[in-house]
Amino acid sequence: MQREKNISIRAVAEGCFDGGGYAFCRLPGASVYHYLAQAGMPEHLDTLHSWSGKSGYVVAPFHPHPSTPALLIVPDLHETCTTPQSVTPHPVTATISDNGREQYAKAFSMCRELLNDGTCEKIVLSRRMHLNAEGTPNPVVLFQNACIAHPNHYVALWWTAETGLWLVATPEVLLESDGHRWHTMALAGTEAWNGEHSVIDIEQWNEKNRREQQLVADEVAQRLHPYADHLETSPTYPCRAGNVVHLRTDFSFGLRASATPLDIITDLHPTPAVCGVPRQKALATILQAEAEPRRYYAGYSGMLTPEGHTHFYVSLRCLSVNADTITLYAGGGLLRSSNEAEEWEETERKLQTILQVLHPLIQS
Repeated sequence: MQREKNISIRAVAEGCFDGGGYAFCRLPGASVYHYLAQAGMPEHLDTLHSWSGKSGYVVAPFHPHPSTPALLIVPDLHETCTTPQSVTPHPVTATISDNGREQYAKAFSMCRELLNDGTCEKIVLSRRMHLNAEGTPNPVVLFQNACIAHPNHYVALWWTAETGLWLVATPEVLLESDGHRWHTMALAGTEAWNGEHSVIDIEQWNEKNRREQQLVADEVAQRLHPYADHLETSPTYPCRAGNVVHLRTDFSFGLRASATPLDIITDLHPTPAVCGVPRQKALATILQAEAEPRRYYAGYSGMLTPEGHTHFYVSLRCLSVNADTITLYAGGGLLRSSNEAEEWEETERKLQTILQVLHPLIQS
């Protein structure tokens, strides 16, 4: 007789989970989170047709590769839990082993050449920060602490044997629906958040940030055009995300009878907010310039339901956990006018957003 798998939240917390995969997720502003766990191995989502009629938790990479498949965690257990107001940390010791400064400078130089000669209008360049860790953070505490630190972000944590452990605390919707209308956004441009005196009036933003946001918004609208009925576009407005502020434009639409949500995801991902313009040239540059693959950073994840209440978010403000290493990811959009030192500082601010989640859990 086969032994029943231990796939409870308690098993995750105590390090004795022996199923094929699990995911925690909490929608922005929600007071509850979801836990989904699968006893067997998650399904590979190799083609659009393989999504049809399925439900569960989707994890997709930035760029398809045999080592980073798109997966569907089909839950044998699905629980809804109240998000705690505080958590008891289980500290581990961690120190920065590599902040990626030298590699970022080299990659920036490569991107600048292609921006200057007009090959690309925008390229999103990312970097990694590696921490040496003695022990690993408790996944349940890590997720709950991220929910507390970022109440208005989408927060998710997942683990499978193929992906390893990942945490995201992201402000960017890829595609979601309330069962009636569909929604996505253009999110680009970054300024530091300085409390109530931060940049609020869009006219106060510099030309580089406004240009970057306009490129992203125009590209998203163009990609939506074949599938969207009655497309409504909001004015662009500043949107706080942790210790930074972005420019945001919202899109709301109906779905044409000939279109499916998966058609839209295929055309939207990777979005110009995480890749660039034009997409294929920017993508080729990213794959060449960045020394390490993004894996699931700047991919997407979320709940897939056959009823249409679907929520997919871009995997930003991201970290992955291995046996003795924690890797943090951040990036920023480069235009021809970009300054290398300023762009580096932007990624530093974004990394602080995810470091805020780790600080209560690590000892340096």
